[in-house]
Amino acid sequence: MDSSGMHRACATDDRGTTVVEMIVASMLLGVGILAVLVSLNTATHTTATADHRNSAVGVATTEIETVRSWPYEAVGISPASRGFRPRFESRSTVTAGTVRVEALSDTTIGGIDYSIRRDVTWESITVNAARIDEGYKVVTVVVTWTDRVGTHTVRQDTGLYRPDDDV
Repeated sequence: MDSSGMHRACATDDRGTTVVEMIVASMLLGVGILAVLVSLNTATHTTATADHRNSAVGVATTEIETVRSWPYEAVGISPASRGFRPRFESRSTVTAGTVRVEALSDTTIGGIDYSIRRDVTWESITVNAARIDEGYKVVTVVVTWTDRVGTHTVRQDTGLYRPDDDV
């Protein structure tokens, strides 16, 4: 057999993969596995953040509904309350003689600490071209928390009208 015949025999003979091919295949597999792991980690963080946000919305909703269940005249913040501020967003704070609404508090749900900020302010209205500075009350609840992703805030507002108002 001459050298050309031997060359043809080697060219058609499949002797397996080389070390270089194995390294390239391993690297491609590693990149694929790494991409899947990063996606799973991102999905876990996104799910956790959504769960924390749902908890914060629940806290804010409970706070708003609790205040809405109180008699209109009782809704206000005492100047003696921790975190009291006389104005919020250019509106005057509704003051109460007794502490019905605490300005600040904290709660923990599922290992996450939530800070709750409450404001009750007056909103003016105009009736028959006359301005009424204490038209209705605005209750604002802001819930803030920090998790592995960062700091987040949820806010809810509601208006409270005097029971005799037809608004």
